[in-house]
Amino acid sequence: MDDFSVVFSIPVVLTKNEVFKVIENIKGIYNLMALLMYGCGLRMSEVLNLRIKDIDMGFDKIYIWDSKSLKDRATSTNGTKRENICTDRSS
Repeated sequence: MDDFSVVFSIPVVLTKNEVFKVIENIKGIYNLMALLMYGCGLRMSEVLNLRIKDIDMGFDKIYIWDSKSLKDRATSTNGTKRENICTDRSS
């Protein structure tokens, strides 16, 4: 029987500055998607299924319908993304 060596690798974790540098280099609508995923804790499928009426800027909440395990939840926009969410990203 052959001996197989098991190699364990330590996961790579980015610092906050590294994350912000990555997000700064993403352009267009993808920048907003990355900000929502990182800042609000949204999953990729949740960002793709997000509608305008799911964002409540009055209470700084984003409502997620039928997310993982078909559960509904609400998350905070953290206030800092207000400018990014409200601006037109079509260009």
